[in-house]
Amino acid sequence: MLTKIFRVQTKYLASMMICFWMITHLSYSQNQSTTYLDENTRYGQLTNGFQYYIKNIPNSDAKISTSLIVKAGDNNQTKEQYEMAHFLEHMPFQRTKNFESIISNTELLNLLEMGLNGVTGAKHTEYSFNFPSHNKLASDTSLLFFKDIASGEIRFNKKDIDGERGAFYEEHLFRGAGKTYNLLKIASTFSNTYKGLKKPSEYRDYIYNFKIINLKDFYKEWYRPDLMALTVVGHIKNLDQLENQIQTRFNGLIKNKSKIHLTDIKQDYFDRAPQFMLINNSINQTHQLETYTSFHFYIRDTQEKYENSIIKDELLENMMYDLINKSLHKSLLAYHISYNFNIQPSIDIPYTHLIKVKTEEKDSKQSIQKAFSILNRIFESGFTKDEFENSKEKYINRLKKKDSTNTFYWLHKFKRHFVEDIDFNDLSLKVNTSFLKELTLEEFNTFVRRNLQKQPEDIAVINPSKDKFPFSEAQIRRWVQESPTDSINISSKNQDLRIADQIKQEDLLPQPEYQYEDLNDFGTEKIILKNGIKLIIKAYQPEKGRYQDDIMLHGFSPNGVSSFSEENFHSVIFASDIVRHSGIGKLDKFDLKKQLKETSIPYGFIPYISAHESGIKGNFKLKDLKLALQLVYLYMSAPRYDKSAYLDWKKEEKKKFLKKTDTNPKSDFYYHINKLTENRLFKPQGTYRYLGVDETDLDIAYKAYSKLMQNTQDFTFIITGNFKKDNILPLVNKYLSAIPNNKKAMHKGNVDANTYLKGKPLEIVYTPKQAIQNVHLFYKYTRETGSALSLKDEVILKIIEKLVHNRLRELRFKDKRAIYLSAARKQINRTNKTNSINLILSCSQEDLSKIKNDLKKITHHLKTQKINESLFKSIVNSHVIPKYSQKKRNQNKSTQAALYEHYRYHIPIVEQKQVDKIIKSINTDDILEMCQLYFKDENLVKFFAKNDYSEI
Repeated sequence: MLTKIFRVQTKYLASMMICFWMITHLSYSQNQSTTYLDENTRYGQLTNGFQYYIKNIPNSDAKISTSLIVKAGDNNQTKEQYEMAHFLEHMPFQRTKNFESIISNTELLNLLEMGLNGVTGAKHTEYSFNFPSHNKLASDTSLLFFKDIASGEIRFNKKDIDGERGAFYEEHLFRGAGKTYNLLKIASTFSNTYKGLKKPSEYRDYIYNFKIINLKDFYKEWYRPDLMALTVVGHIKNLDQLENQIQTRFNGLIKNKSKIHLTDIKQDYFDRAPQFMLINNSINQTHQLETYTSFHFYIRDTQEKYENSIIKDELLENMMYDLINKSLHKSLLAYHISYNFNIQPSIDIPYTHLIKVKTEEKDSKQSIQKAFSILNRIFESGFTKDEFENSKEKYINRLKKKDSTNTFYWLHKFKRHFVEDIDFNDLSLKVNTSFLKELTLEEFNTFVRRNLQKQPEDIAVINPSKDKFPFSEAQIRRWVQESPTDSINISSKNQDLRIADQIKQEDLLPQPEYQYEDLNDFGTEKIILKNGIKLIIKAYQPEKGRYQDDIMLHGFSPNGVSSFSEENFHSVIFASDIVRHSGIGKLDKFDLKKQLKETSIPYGFIPYISAHESGIKGNFKLKDLKLALQLVYLYMSAPRYDKSAYLDWKKEEKKKFLKKTDTNPKSDFYYHINKLTENRLFKPQGTYRYLGVDETDLDIAYKAYSKLMQNTQDFTFIITGNFKKDNILPLVNKYLSAIPNNKKAMHKGNVDANTYLKGKPLEIVYTPKQAIQNVHLFYKYTRETGSALSLKDEVILKIIEKLVHNRLRELRFKDKRAIYLSAARKQINRTNKTNSINLILSCSQEDLSKIKNDLKKITHHLKTQKINESLFKSIVNSHVIPKYSQKKRNQNKSTQAALYEHYRYHIPIVEQKQVDKIIKSINTDDILEMCQLYFKDENLVKFFAKNDYSEI
């Protein structure tokens, strides 16, 4: 393997030397155009039509992102080429002139410090690389890889193609299989898209047997220089040199003189008469369990673009969709609503406004007319000045927040310019911000009326039942035409009640007592509040990250479901979900949503209950500190008891279950595993959750919730972020000290002993409650340590996790197994003091025996042979050092997690110098030793999810 890698690298180095000589010794006389958009941005087109975009972003984390974009995708396929655009996107990662299985060449990718990916869309296909700007070899590798793709050098080796068929089908299953079939069926019927669409029952046979010539034909026809562009964005030290290198690489591509045959999908669609289709018995066709009827109304967008600008038109459309949906959703802000609707651009049928109504069949007319009555009101009256100004401000702020120093901002901009021929000026943040600022209410309402003035031309109905659908096309169109104009302003019965009003002021002491207990070396202060709550405060400046400007709050106690009788398990484990659905004080969840929507806490706080813990967590901006503390106080002391809300929660849980039928079997499988190996009181998922909901009792749930949340002497609250302790402590003390304390010691449930894991290796076959079309594997190697895992051992497990992950990936790309995604995961159970290494994948039934043997070889190799030094160092440099760096550990989320583990499980907080020392001390002998400890047969439980108990 090493010989092969170095042989390929030698080939790269030779190419680099030739390229470097050409760059430094040749000057270009070919006719080609370069546009200097500014001193750091260049756009050029070569004589063969190939285009390139270069953007230098100085000091952009010293990263570079490159992409090869092909202006061809799903919409360019013929009937015989169905799925060829997507399958072709997979092929360069298998084999090109200069590369073999590049995506699984771990040592090479680690040497290059790069990640790569491919994406197929309706109009384009994209291949991308990301790497540090200092890595010259990575830069040259990306250009050489792209050159192979662009110059017709993808290799169509039959073994590679046949080996990828199974993985491709597994990707289809992973993405939901038949879940999107109905939508694609509508699109292919109404418009000239998704030609050759296969039924779910036909799809597997088609993928395993399509003719290779169809794949080659698509490549030959659409992968041509005049339909390709290269983008390079990031910290580029020498623009001239890079541009010259691109010209050297790609100017030799042969210009394709044949005419491009493009179907005008838009005009073809607009020329059609109004259309109607009914999909009956959708459950049987797609194996989805959705019981609601879906109506899809399509309004063709035949209007000219606003001021002939695609971007301005998009901005107005998005504002329109947002405001219309707000109006539509106001009628949904109540319990026991049997319908749902929204408006959006259709993804599958371009150039349409899609109005979706989902309802129980018996309420079809009422639901449709409710939706269209609201649209009629908007058409006649328009939006108010306040609605318009608030929306305009929101979109202006979005534009202002777009970071023009961000790599992805420029990649997106270049892609839209190339794929959609959008003028650079139209993509300007400054131009579009000025446009929105000058936009008037009258102009916007005129735009809205222009888009809503027509009746929907096309209607599709998805009927889940096999019974005859009782309504005709004429009836449905008449319902729409006869819809009245809505004049009802939906308002809550509690609209005058504020969150603060739910708190009795007499319950809040002016200055409750508290005492300092500790100030440690890690900048945290421990304070004991009057009701026994232990308060941990870390006021500091977090490193840059998602929560850098937030205050993070997490309160927890070591009491959970295990503190209660097992017969009340479902009532207790779901109690926090019931409370979130019901609300707090006199405010239901809809009242809360309205009051919180313009704050930094739009979804409120999250109370939770697990096997051995209960708590509440959330994050917010400093300006919302008082509101956040009020929410915490109310969630813990005044959960809203509402039987109607409880019954609605049960109904909504059923809806969620029916929506997730594609993922439920896997959720069931993982729940089964966790219940057997981690905790028998694990929170139910999938079908087990659906069934468990009916086992709940509202009174038991609320009593358990209050008992857990008001046992304050067992609670610890951790608050981290950029604030001054003395500024927040009075408010924190005021609200948290007021949470009632029941002062009753709670029974601490027993921790599971995991006896299931002891003894000989086990094989357990799980039969899903819903049939699956492949096999799920979960190999679990577990050790009981009896004590907390040391940081050194944790880092070693991280390295092993990555090693196994890489080996699993090779099963697809080198061994040609029918696997799409696979993963290795370390699992640290602080409560049980057990640690696991899990091997997770899904595969075809045909490859199961081979993969079982593959997994045995992988673990045997790791526990009998040391890994080579270069691979070890590359994993440490790429995956360990960044994760345990001072910068990463000092991010707000990481700090919260470290403090939680310290105060919950007594895990030491290690200084950075010691962390660096520990990482530096780890060697390949340590890896081998740890593999020998874990990868023993007696530590292994093999789980398989398949449709029957036949031989595995």
